[in-house]
Amino acid sequence: MQVAPPPAPGLDLGRFDASGGVDDSKLGTFEAAPDYASYLETVKVLVSLLDQQRGELRGHSAHVASIAVKIGERLSMTRADRNALAVAAYLHDIGKTASAYHLTALNVSRFDGHRIQAQKSFDAPAKLFETARLNDATRGILESMYERWDGKGFPKNLENKQIPLGARILALTETYCDLTTNAKNPYRRVLTPREAVEVVRQLSGQLFDPGLVDPLRLVAGSDRATNVGIRPRVLVVEPEPQVAMSLEIRFQEQGYDVTTARTRPEAEGRLRGERFDIVITEVDLDGGDGFGLVAIARAEERNKDIAFVFHTRRSDRESVSRGYELGAADYLTKPTAVELVVAKCGQIFEALLRRRGGGGLSGSLRDMGLTEVVQVLGQGRKSGCLRLVSQHRVGEIYFAEGLIVHTVFAQVVGEEGFYQMLLLKDGDFKFDPAAKPKEKTMQASIESLLLEGMRRMDEAGL
Repeated sequence: MQVAPPPAPGLDLGRFDASGGVDDSKLGTFEAAPDYASYLETVKVLVSLLDQQRGELRGHSAHVASIAVKIGERLSMTRADRNALAVAAYLHDIGKTASAYHLTALNVSRFDGHRIQAQKSFDAPAKLFETARLNDATRGILESMYERWDGKGFPKNLENKQIPLGARILALTETYCDLTTNAKNPYRRVLTPREAVEVVRQLSGQLFDPGLVDPLRLVAGSDRATNVGIRPRVLVVEPEPQVAMSLEIRFQEQGYDVTTARTRPEAEGRLRGERFDIVITEVDLDGGDGFGLVAIARAEERNKDIAFVFHTRRSDRESVSRGYELGAADYLTKPTAVELVVAKCGQIFEALLRRRGGGGLSGSLRDMGLTEVVQVLGQGRKSGCLRLVSQHRVGEIYFAEGLIVHTVFAQVVGEEGFYQMLLLKDGDFKFDPAAKPKEKTMQASIESLLLEGMRRMDEAGL
């Protein structure tokens, strides 16, 4: 992937403190600088545009960045370090793809041609963005992603924790993403998330940091941009850490979006602020029991469609009866095999979909921005209508084979309606794959629409 000059000539990325603030003393000729979040969003869009031409690796950089940052969150990395990691993940392939080789840590370790090419181009991203003055943390990650845990990498033969944590995460994450999306990987087929994690596990202690395998297992499969569909959202309310961890890992391996809570007040807070399909809860909780949690949740109209499953040590007849009286979809007593819990929830979710009339991609703009949703549908070459509701305003974006063909928002038709929707930060969306457009009002590509939308967002200070 060849790249044009840096996105904004003379832009001093060193002025950002990578935690969201700006060092005004380094603004130079800029009267006002965007915050770091806006800068990162611009990087996302620009690199996504470049990725459109990468065939099976289309969307690869965004996939790597998403999983890498989630691993960073699991490891309690600071916001500044996660931001530096995100930028490195988006830029890591820039300038390296003139050849047919995809230079992952695994490919470079196995094939001489890949290794030679990587030794020549490992610092290409940092050099191409030299005038943009990337911050030191991002540059260090980019220049160290081919170091190995056993010290046999390059360019400095660093080993173990001498390698920056961000570089260790990036090397592992890119390999995982390549294995799960690119049929030209060393195994010559797309691996399942579980198979890819096993490959990484076997290579830990040699190529990869062994301490990163479990965090990868937790987040593996949570980003499904290459396989758009319904991703069940599950809230696990479990006071026992080991049980919660086991459930979380198994659900994540099956592609569920999982949130955990340890106490009833924490669970109530989650239910007030987020939307879930299934809630799995223990009866005995700090701050109140699981029966009360179900009763409180059911009192809210927005939670009427949630399926509740009790997974508890209480096995007496009275408790079981009370659980079903509250409308529980199932009542499972511990110890129950985690695989059985997941299988039961899979059946429950399928029943939910049938009651909802099929469905498609759905969620809240607070959890998934419209820019990301549009990119996902475009990359997946989807056809149908994405409907949004925000503060009683309704919008529709019609897709045909991944192209936007018609848009209307609060009676504003065409591109202007699309740009107004991009400014929304709150609201719900749902994709209906069966809907057909009645007219065609859009000619521009998704790439150009998003770039213009980002320009308007910057002007609006969003």
